[in-house]
Amino acid sequence: MSDRTYSISKVVEMLKNEFPDLSVSKIRFLESKGVISPKRKESGYRVFTDEDIELLRKVLILQRDYFMPLKVIKEKISKGTLPKIPGSSSLNSQKSLKYDEVMRMFNVNYDFLDELEKFGLIQGYHTQEGKFFNSDDVEIIDLAVKFRQFGIEPRHLRVIENLVSKEALSFEQILFPIVRQKTEESIDNAKQVMDTLINLATSFHKLLIQKSLKEKFPELF
Repeated sequence: MSDRTYSISKVVEMLKNEFPDLSVSKIRFLESKGVISPKRKESGYRVFTDEDIELLRKVLILQRDYFMPLKVIKEKISKGTLPKIPGSSSLNSQKSLKYDEVMRMFNVNYDFLDELEKFGLIQGYHTQEGKFFNSDDVEIIDLAVKFRQFGIEPRHLRVIENLVSKEALSFEQILFPIVRQKTEESIDNAKQVMDTLINLATSFHKLLIQKSLKEKFPELF
């Protein structure tokens, strides 16, 4: 059994890519229902082990992919009969990848990756073993390749990146006074606010795009 422990906000961060809707309140809800049972420090803060996180992941997958009720999940946990859940195979679970691995994975060349970097969409980093891209950049490359199928090149995506950067700056001004309190509670609160802002922005962007396209192609709506 691992001796490492993680705060509840760190657990959300670790699983967020695989479960975008996961939040601190969601984990607290599962705890209140007796589905998970993280230990607590003397200060009262929850701490999660690697085993706790793996159990949480199984619970979330059983809810999302198998529509299993919490009552049934709880019974299976108590009886030790939870079904085996395969590891995530999505790009979101990938660790950093070497430059040449990325080129092989997405069948892209140096020029394509160089253009993405030139426009600030990704940023590789160098080690003694060579150049790498982190998991976020790998996801961006994946999306950029898919956009390219429609003739949308990195230079076009730069427009989106510029707008998002400005939007992120406005969100930073909201999050900064919460984060600077530097307590676990304030960090958890900031993550919830951040998730809410991102969800609002995503919905807003979708509606604006639909509204614009609806004016040109009403028959599609």
